[in-house]
Amino acid sequence: MKNNKWLFVAILSFAAIAITGCNSDDDSTPPPTGVGDEEVITTVALHFSNVLSEAMYHFEWEDLDGPGGDAPELDPIILPIGTYAMKIEVYNKSNPASTIDVAEEIAEEGTEHQFFFLPQGGASSVFEFVYADFDSDDYPIGLESVWTLEMPTTEASQLRLVLRHEPNKSATGVAVGDITNAGGSTDIDVVFQLTVQ
Repeated sequence: MKNNKWLFVAILSFAAIAITGCNSDDDSTPPPTGVGDEEVITTVALHFSNVLSEAMYHFEWEDLDGPGGDAPELDPIILPIGTYAMKIEVYNKSNPASTIDVAEEIAEEGTEHQFFFLPQGGASSVFEFVYADFDSDDYPIGLESVWTLEMPTTEASQLRLVLRHEPNKSATGVAVGDITNAGGSTDIDVVFQLTVQ
């Protein structure tokens, strides 16, 4: 009987160790990078359609070899005054044999992602936008938006594009594009030169 008691204690101890060892909340493990905790982002393409003339404009950021390699290729954004429907495409082209559409995953995991468009320099006075796509909780994602460019830029201007993973979308200002209280981790952070003419 005494031997059975010790055997039972040993089994319980082993089970406790096994459960602890499998705990996925271990903070010592660094979080994976990329969208969906597994995707790499090499390419971001911005597609603008003028809502009146339907003229199309395309701009791209691409960094095929990732951080620390060659400098990314980056198109300056040059647009006439007007209102534009803008759509973002996001890809992983790190494997030449297979391009992965990361935007599809961002849309599927919409509650966990939000794009922010942050004007800098002279762009602050000429740029306005509203989100045009929303997640299942009716918070913005930002793969689609409407931009209004009201006057020409008269000084150096930039537009910073940031994709946050797991932001607090209900925090003050976040739903209208203010990144201040968003939190979360950054999947993309790109600064485009912006000229409105």
